[in-house]
Amino acid sequence: MLIALPLVAGLAAPTPTVPVVVPGHSLGGIALGTTEAELKQLGLPVAPAAYAEGRTVGPFEVQLEGGKVVRITLNLTPELNTLKVGEHTLTPRTPEDMARVLGTCGPNEARIGGNIIECTTGAIAGQHMGGLMVSVVPAAQASDLPVCTGYLVPGEDGARMVVEPGGTYCVGHRVVTTATVQADVLGKLGFNTCQVQPNEGATLITCPYQGVRLIFASPTGALARVEGVTLKQ
Repeated sequence: MLIALPLVAGLAAPTPTVPVVVPGHSLGGIALGTTEAELKQLGLPVAPAAYAEGRTVGPFEVQLEGGKVVRITLNLTPELNTLKVGEHTLTPRTPEDMARVLGTCGPNEARIGGNIIECTTGAIAGQHMGGLMVSVVPAAQASDLPVCTGYLVPGEDGARMVVEPGGTYCVGHRVVTTATVQADVLGKLGFNTCQVQPNEGATLITCPYQGVRLIFASPTGALARVEGVTLKQ
């Protein structure tokens, strides 16, 4: 039996089966700026979270400031593992899967308890010991983070990413471009225990402990492609 949920004026009823992510605006029908009183009218159970300004709203967790929602978070579970972002419906396996459709996003950064990718559009994709998470926050007015044209997840054997002029490409927390040179691999990028293999037309640098292969084209020496390889423990 379907039960109609009451609607709050100006708010859409949450749809937790496939939550819709609108960066900088809403997640699962809960909008930034919603008051605590309005949260209680959405038809989902509301309870205190682990910190004073937090509330759980059904499967979502919200942070309040001045009595209004300033952050909405969903921790993905086996039962609730699919998202809709614009025209995209996806079941993400990594934060990068979400970042590819969330807008202008930066590299994957290590934080206490996990990793996050921040998007200036007003979204955060992350991963912690409990699994994947996505948050909606106000859109950033400006950011010092590089915007990633493409993503490659280290250790994804067979994954490929072409590096094109003018693009900025993120390999985990590392950022590469066509200006990246071979010396950068063991230098400022911090790869280690890599194998250099000069080939006709290209030089391959394989870093199994970082799960990455970088391919530099000859004769220019420009970085042309990044590939994922099996991560060696």
